[in-house]
Amino acid sequence: MGEIDFSSEITFDELPQNLQMIAEVVGVENTIKLSSAFRGCSLYIRNLEPILRRKRDAHIRQEYDEGTRVIELARKYKISQRSVEKILSTPEI
Repeated sequence: MGEIDFSSEITFDELPQNLQMIAEVVGVENTIKLSSAFRGCSLYIRNLEPILRRKRDAHIRQEYDEGTRVIELARKYKISQRSVEKILSTPEI
């Protein structure tokens, strides 16, 4: 005998506060899916900043190689010229 699924009837207000925070970002339906998939587990969500910084730095290097000036890159990426120069002088990882 199969279980009846009532998860589609769950509203935002019925979710515990920590799940409401997730639902604000991904929606109630996806929060329920996450809750079901990771039921009872502690879930640590890593910061993507190091990955995003590597992607940005790769774009800066590529654009510089294509002829974009340091000052233009600094303005585009909202960082200092010195930061652009440091990125360009550091070997890619």
